[in-house]
Amino acid sequence: MWETYLDEASSRIVNKYHARRVQAQLRQELLAIRAELVGAGVSAEAAMSLAMQRLGDPAVLAEQVAVSDRQQRGWLFLFSLAELVFGIGIMLVSVRTEFLAAMALGRIVALWGFVSTAIHSVNQNGLRQNLLLLRRRWRLWIGAIAFRDVWRMTATGAVSGVLAALLGALPWSVVNARMFHPVMTTEALSAMLVAAAVWGPWVLVRRRIGPAFFSVTLQAWASFSVTVAYVALISWRAGLVPPPLFNWDPALFVTGSWMFSFVSLRALTFLFAIRERFPWADQRIGV
Repeated sequence: MWETYLDEASSRIVNKYHARRVQAQLRQELLAIRAELVGAGVSAEAAMSLAMQRLGDPAVLAEQVAVSDRQQRGWLFLFSLAELVFGIGIMLVSVRTEFLAAMALGRIVALWGFVSTAIHSVNQNGLRQNLLLLRRRWRLWIGAIAFRDVWRMTATGAVSGVLAALLGALPWSVVNARMFHPVMTTEALSAMLVAAAVWGPWVLVRRRIGPAFFSVTLQAWASFSVTVAYVALISWRAGLVPPPLFNWDPALFVTGSWMFSFVSLRALTFLFAIRERFPWADQRIGV
């Protein structure tokens, strides 16, 4: 009987790991109330029924506990749609200017934006309601967020951007023509170093950041921090630009850096969520 109650109370949450975690919290609340009632002389079966009544209507609970998950999904849809529109815009401009590098980047951004928008349009459980919820709670979120979390995400992102700028072009200066397949070796080393630069700082300090690490809003902000640090360094010292990207202008670096950073951070949080089954903010259930 109480398993049905828990299923209904978590029915609005799309993410199954988040739903299981919410069910575990609600189960703990139910058992605590049941133990209190049994201690007062109520039978076990009646105590569980009273505990569910005291905890509240599962339909109402479902709306309350799904707020965090639905806000995240609203943000993901907006970011994905922005990537799609921006990618199409880059392609249109590059066609007029015949800028082949911009056209290639525009295709990548538009393709990723299209796939991401399609995924986040289907996997919503009420897109319009999620966007309205996001709009209504934006100011409340700004007032409730801890400055400590913003600072840590910003600082870690900046470190990641600096490392990416310093390490990304390093193999092009080290690998020479006498080595085995120099181009393939250089590109492979560059990819490995950039991955280490983008993911390494987050892996090291993630536990100090805490639940804010899983916030889509702060991930987007941290990606902006990565972009500022990276573009500032390569603009200051042209030698840090990897040779394949020598003909990119700052606007392309800003676009490509932000999208790559955001996608990389989302992928990393997904891996941690699968391993720890802890995908979103660690908020107490407001019941």
